[in-house]
Amino acid sequence: MKLQDTPIHQHCGDGGTIVTEGIMSNNVYVIIKGNVRITQKVYKKTVTAGTLKEGEIFGEMGLIAETLRSANVSAVGDVTVGVIG
Repeated sequence: MKLQDTPIHQHCGDGGTIVTEGIMSNNVYVIIKGNVRITQKVYKKTVTAGTLKEGEIFGEMGLIAETLRSANVSAVGDVTVGVIG
């Protein structure tokens, strides 16, 4: 099975939130279509930590370590992600 073949898909429009910083979650996401932006709150400012594209994964630390999310992940344009967890 390929990561893109996950049975659960989530669709987000431009700017839609996929992961929220500070929330507990044990899902891992694989980007099937589109790009996402990763941001974090640093001293009350929102800072862009990076972007990810199709085929890349995020959220793996929530599954491995069962910790709070350390960043926000939002859609850049229309995005489809597969959800593992």
